[in-house]
Amino acid sequence: SSSSSFSTWAMWVLEPERGAVVAAKRYYLPVGTWTLGRKEPCHVVMEEEKSVSRCHAALHVVYEGLQGVVPPILRVEDLESKFGTWTSETERLASKTPVRIRDGDRIRFGGKAAKFYRVRRLSLNVVITSSCPKGTEEVAGSVGARVAQECSEDTTHLIMDELKPTMKLVL
Repeated sequence: SSSSSFSTWAMWVLEPERGAVVAAKRYYLPVGTWTLGRKEPCHVVMEEEKSVSRCHAALHVVYEGLQGVVPPILRVEDLESKFGTWTSETERLASKTPVRIRDGDRIRFGGKAAKFYRVRRLSLNVVITSSCPKGTEEVAGSVGARVAQECSEDTTHLIMDELKPTMKLVL
């Protein structure tokens, strides 16, 4: 059914676990490789985490199968950090060895005092109006969105060039 195929289109989100004492950011990860560390030029900067190395880990969001047919997967690679990258209290990732992370997994960057993050897949099901500039569909697809022709109960975003009230919109 079309509703089950909608849920397979996504980008990845790295968010602090509920109950985190320190206010932490949520990081959105479209397809690509994203470096994580305590300082720029890393893409994901966690300067509040003192045990995170300057360039701590790489987050690889990649298509393993046919792009546009299967959703991108997430692999995390520790970049020889001092305090490690952890998938639980006791499982430290080996350096320079990308490990597949699944929706709902926990991950910690740095020492025992660092907070755990939850990794989840965010469904992006968009409808783009015909008045949008050429190339909008390609941009939406590049971040893992599924583009549909009509709104449905699975639609998460509507991209439009301008808002024109119509009877269909009002109803």
